[in-house]
Amino acid sequence: TFTNVDNSKQESFGKKAIYEVTKEGLKKVEKMPEATVLDGNQFAWSLKGYSDREIAKVDYDKTAEEMKIKLEAGVPHSYFASTYASIKVQNSSGNVLYNKEIVGNKQQNAESQTVPVKVGDYIEFTHIEGEATKEKTRATLTNLENKKNETIGKTARYQVTKEGLKKVEKMPETTVLDGNQFAWSLKGYNDREIAKVEYNKATEKMQIKLEAGVPHSYFTDTYASIKVQNLSGNILYNKAIEGNRQQAAESQTVPVKVGDYIEFTHIEGEAQKEKTRATLTNLENSKQEYIGKKRIYQVTSMGLLIKS
Repeated sequence: TFTNVDNSKQESFGKKAIYEVTKEGLKKVEKMPEATVLDGNQFAWSLKGYSDREIAKVDYDKTAEEMKIKLEAGVPHSYFASTYASIKVQNSSGNVLYNKEIVGNKQQNAESQTVPVKVGDYIEFTHIEGEATKEKTRATLTNLENKKNETIGKTARYQVTKEGLKKVEKMPETTVLDGNQFAWSLKGYNDREIAKVEYNKATEKMQIKLEAGVPHSYFTDTYASIKVQNLSGNILYNKAIEGNRQQAAESQTVPVKVGDYIEFTHIEGEAQKEKTRATLTNLENSKQEYIGKKRIYQVTSMGLLIKS
């Protein structure tokens, strides 16, 4: 029997009764809604290449907030000379937590990584053959709890929710500070480039190139400077560029890793017109910003963090 405690009414509900909770109380329904491939806590994506060989497997446990990414060694698909598949994870602020592009005809190394992924974060997969009639099965999502699966197409984007996964149209935009590859440009009189700095976080190398000439004859003191320092305070590179002095051409490679600090100064960095003479460019998303008179960055696992 079923009893309404408020009005004392009672009824027998037979062999089986299913109710939906509403604002008014309870409503009888014929069946419970079925769980979909997106409902739950445990999911797996499979990306395959030539001859249906698995090139990447991604397992996500929402309860543990861990995503395990495993890339297999080998050439994914020699017919494709550009990006064949990709995996990207971002948080709700747009910070990139993981980003991997798999080129079709390039040798891929075996790689395993665990990425923290929690409710609110975003996950994106691409696969160049994701919509091909036969080959679309090379990009799939499987719900490890209810065993449902589906092909994900050329591009699939999800946001992690309390219930599981939710398909979304786009990821939060990344900023100029997110990623692995950056370039700074310092210019002098007549907008001539006097120094160029390129940093690849993945290789932990910073290439510094100084151009020969007088940077800006109107300034007799330090016109611009570049400094790199590690967490212990040890100076890895330090260059003061005098405005009216002849500068010799110079190229140097400096090791820079996560935790290290990078500092730039430019005397005209806040001038109305001349502020364009001190810039940072993200080489991955092409975003750019002025750095002002002085800017200090710390290298993080996600990219760069402005310290002052």
